[in-house]
Amino acid sequence: MTEKNKRSSGDKGARGRQGLMGTASTRLLVGRVGAYLLFVLLLLSGTEVPAQENAPFSNPTEQMCTVAYSREFAQRFGLPEPRPGWETQPPLHGIEFVVEPAPPWAKGHYCAYKLYLDSSLPLAYGNEGPTGDFRPYVAAQHFFVRDPDNPKAKSARSVLFDKVSGYGGMAVVATPDYVYEKKGAATDAGVGQEEYVRELLPGITYLKLGGSCGMMSYERRANTMQLWLKKAGGKDYRKVVQWDPDDFIKLPPLPAGFYRQTLPWREEIGKEQSKIVKEMDRELRERTMKRKGKTQQN
Repeated sequence: MTEKNKRSSGDKGARGRQGLMGTASTRLLVGRVGAYLLFVLLLLSGTEVPAQENAPFSNPTEQMCTVAYSREFAQRFGLPEPRPGWETQPPLHGIEFVVEPAPPWAKGHYCAYKLYLDSSLPLAYGNEGPTGDFRPYVAAQHFFVRDPDNPKAKSARSVLFDKVSGYGGMAVVATPDYVYEKKGAATDAGVGQEEYVRELLPGITYLKLGGSCGMMSYERRANTMQLWLKKAGGKDYRKVVQWDPDDFIKLPPLPAGFYRQTLPWREEIGKEQSKIVKEMDRELRERTMKRKGKTQQN
């Protein structure tokens, strides 16, 4: 077992990175930057892909969404009273789970949590500005750096990758009883910071966590989960293996009704993502073999 696998003592498969995990070469990438950044690596591949027809899911993906919020949030914005088992607790005022189409340069769908938080929280963000979004830094967005085989674009792609990866290592999903190597389980798969607005409205920070939908086996057994959000000034968890609880703000556990409703949707989209990752891994290996062949010829 590698150091990465040791993070989750409660479930040996918890660090298996299901959903965006795949073959051996994929696992090497995950060991370096985490499952969310593997999702980013697929975006950074620069490969134009044809539009795909929607997979035969049980529901249209636009219906795979649900919300939960606090009583105070309901009063402020004129919403119905929260149902039993669906009420969030401060500093998490509201949360929405959504399944969204992948951007034009990628394939399939992905899952996201939209969080509405107390703006006084000392959170770490992907950059220093009042708002942030990793997507403008994706190499596939820009024609002059799309080709991964162009040596003159290598430096620019590296700079863009560093900017994108700065949004990773910002969040963890854990069982409420998680203690490193002693109890419970945790992962940072599928919860990378995607975008934020520090002061969306007075007193409210908006933070979107997005990436893979794949579930670890312990998530199916749990009644709820807890989100940890990295504090400003915390360690760089793109490089550090063991999470230090003091570096994170532990939000109250997600409402059980909200959490359980998302599981079948995540499982469906996770299966789609797993197939896509295998296909991308095959394409990557083929491209690598072609490069080696050209190098040997020269």
